Amino acid sequence: MSQKYNQAKRKFAIKNDTGELVELGQFLRDAFKGILSIKREWFVLFDENGKYMRTQETLPYGVKPKYRTPDLIIFKKTERTNSSVIMEKPLFCLEDDGSIHHVHVEDTLNRNEDYKNAEIDLVIVDKPNIKVSIFDEAFSKCETLIKQKLGN
Repeated sequence: MSQKYNQAKRKFAIKNDTGELVELGQFLRDAFKGILSIKREWFVLFDENGKYMRTQETLPYGVKPKYRTPDLIIFKKTERTNSSVIMEKPLFCLEDDGSIHHVHVEDTLNRNEDYKNAEIDLVIVDKPNIKVSIFDEAFSKCETLIKQKLGN
């Protein structure tokens, strides 16, 4: 009986890693001070051909384009002009993957393909394979990509 309820609980459970993502985003901001702007769980919108259109905090009204909501979207920090920030194409997106991605492999592969088609690099922190901590893993992967893209 208990196994039945646990299955239902897992099926209807909502991903609740907000605290961890906030800490990870803040850690990356601090680690790469002055370089990065980070948005948590914003939308990456794709056109009908799967190419990158834009990022935004909410979905547009009306016809919904194809989208993904990565855990963190990392941008090169831009200067503010007239109290607004120009959002360029992301440097990369970061996904904090738990063991569910080893079960729903097709969904994970489709996600990875969407980012590849949109020419957005995807950093994946695979929790079951972390050696030290999520912060060390994310820092190492992000540092390599940032050096590659920005030369810092």
